[in-house]
Amino acid sequence: MLEFTAEDHSYRLNGVSLPSVTQCTGLLCDYGNIPPAVLQAACDFGTNVHRATELFDLDDLDEDALSPALAPWLDGWKRFKNESGFLVRDIESRVYSKTYGYAGTLDRVGVLNGKLVIIDIKTPTVVNPSTGPQTAAYQHAVEEMNKEKIKGRYALQLKGDGTYRLIPYADKNDFNVFLGCLNVINFRRKHHGK
Repeated sequence: MLEFTAEDHSYRLNGVSLPSVTQCTGLLCDYGNIPPAVLQAACDFGTNVHRATELFDLDDLDEDALSPALAPWLDGWKRFKNESGFLVRDIESRVYSKTYGYAGTLDRVGVLNGKLVIIDIKTPTVVNPSTGPQTAAYQHAVEEMNKEKIKGRYALQLKGDGTYRLIPYADKNDFNVFLGCLNVINFRRKHHGK
């Protein structure tokens, strides 16, 4: 059974600690020139946008109580769903791979243009290239757990003007890049306890 602890964003499968997809792909990002307070504020904002879209999809969002700062980002999500016909199947799903020993939480699995796809919601002005390996890791985990084929991986970049940009990922090497990151994280855990 997969367990998730929100305080430290950790995963355990049958009592065994697993590296997270975010922890692994974090090796591909360089945020060293961004002040920690700015980075934390952006992270918190992204978390709030994710929560708003999640509650909206669960039909449990009180839009009158929503912070006005979040409204345009939610509008972008609504617009994407209306214009694309995207049908949400899974929301904020916890997934794992027993084969490779990692876990994560993916934003959405659903049907787009008649195909089962993964959508990762993004709020920054520039979507990090690490999203390719990130979505590939989610794809592998979903396929392994559910014995079904994912036909597409996307980032959905929501924007502050209520618009969005759908970014496809199809590089077959993305999963190999993720596995390289996973190997580094496992090496660090084994030799440095981190």
